[in-house]
Amino acid sequence: MAAPGGAKRKFEEGAVGSPGPRSDDEISSSDSGDSCDSVTPACAGRTPPSILRRQKPRRRKSVRFDQVTVYYFARRQGFTSVPSQGGSSLGMAPRHDAVRRYTLGEFARQQQVNHRQILRQHLRQEKLHAKKMKKAL
Repeated sequence: MAAPGGAKRKFEEGAVGSPGPRSDDEISSSDSGDSCDSVTPACAGRTPPSILRRQKPRRRKSVRFDQVTVYYFARRQGFTSVPSQGGSSLGMAPRHDAVRRYTLGEFARQQQVNHRQILRQHLRQEKLHAKKMKKAL
């Protein structure tokens, strides 16, 4: 919290880091810090760190996927949505029943097989529906 009138906090004389008066010995020993010069024997043989940072060689950033993990969940009654065509909404169990890992090739083949099965099932349902409609006439 700032002091009223915008005045800054004053340091007491002798406090650590205070700008108060110091002896010449204090100034020469404390202000030299890690600075290396030809007079300081502790720095002999040590090279000062570079001001410029060395640039690290750029790594090629790429993501590689070699596996697909599929979690299987049981179906449950859903409560968070309303189906557009009526009926009950579907949800899923809180925990998975099974886990299966595929390579990318295996997963692509499995997806094709699943897609064909779904298409065949829809075709059967359409044929069955068409037969029912014929009988109704």
